[in-house]
Amino acid sequence: MKKFLIITGIVALASGVRGQSYHFSQFYSAPILVNPANTGNFPGDVRVSSNFRTQWAGDNSPIVTTALGGEYRLLRDKLPETSKFGAGVTFLNDMSLGRAVQMNGLGASLGYHIGLDAEGNHSLGAGVQGTFTNRRIDISRLAFESQFGSGGFDPSLPI
Repeated sequence: MKKFLIITGIVALASGVRGQSYHFSQFYSAPILVNPANTGNFPGDVRVSSNFRTQWAGDNSPIVTTALGGEYRLLRDKLPETSKFGAGVTFLNDMSLGRAVQMNGLGASLGYHIGLDAEGNHSLGAGVQGTFTNRRIDISRLAFESQFGSGGFDPSLPI
């Protein structure tokens, strides 16, 4: 009964979680953003990743998305050779509409992989990630329909 209540609580908590998917052309360059279970799942001790995308660059208000992440393998000497445990951090910045809409996110993640065979070719992994996000809208950088008059655009007109 206790296990049932714990699982029910986890499902209820997870059903209220929402997220935004940021699309990168080279999504494999931001593995923690693809799946937090990727944290620590690499052959070395440290992994640093970055990604940058500009969409509609010809327009004077492109969408610019930047991601930077770093991971570190933990407990390497204490775990079996086929298991991996890691911690990571990510920073994400997204700007659009001529920098009128901006978003910054800072996240931390943990990932664990347990080897299913002696060579470590197959594993079962799980991860968790929490992110603090700050979104801003600068209305002074936007143009509204009420600012267009008979003589064209007039920024002195009220919004």
